[in-house]
Amino acid sequence: MKLYLLDLGEGLDERTFREWSGIASEERQNALPRFRFRADAERTLAGEVLARAALSSAEGIPPSKINFERGPCGKPYASASRGKSLPEFNISHSERLVACAVSARPIGVDAENIFSPDDAVLRRVCSPGELRFVRGERRLTGGPPRITNGAAFTLIWTLKESYLKALGTGLCDGLPGIDLAAFVVASAAEPLIFSFDGHLFHAFFHKNYAVSVCEKL
Repeated sequence: MKLYLLDLGEGLDERTFREWSGIASEERQNALPRFRFRADAERTLAGEVLARAALSSAEGIPPSKINFERGPCGKPYASASRGKSLPEFNISHSERLVACAVSARPIGVDAENIFSPDDAVLRRVCSPGELRFVRGERRLTGGPPRITNGAAFTLIWTLKESYLKALGTGLCDGLPGIDLAAFVVASAAEPLIFSFDGHLFHAFFHKNYAVSVCEKL
């Protein structure tokens, strides 16, 4: 598994935006003008360009020879111009950060700017044990650097979303039923690494973001 992170910083200048648009798929090129905000267009464009670069590096083929399609549940996959299958990949972006994970096995990645949800959202996402972790009741004194309640929640959110993306289902109801409390509480190190339900998880904080990768074992 390889993970690639791209920080867009203050945004793309016009020259870079045009150059990247030129190597994007026709579908992406047609979609860019429909974005209301430039930052949204930059994120989605950067996601495709990063995926092309990552897959090109993994397989030694030109980025322009990579085709993107979607499976039955909407998860993207890639193939080469002559139908050659390429490694699994997944993309996530939040604010100015873009992430792409590549693997020979099903994989999901999620990056989220740290945020603090209201109580209703907490209960829709977290199991009882995870709620106690988020509220600071079950964090190790000597564990990861002291994190805010918002960072604890965002960590759990990205872990669950990366898992669902690896499965290919995307976000769905029943998130509290995916109970990761035992793993986030027991860890005394960063990055957080553990296995659950036949999948290997990696999670860490990058600047003001939580990033999680889930790969099928």
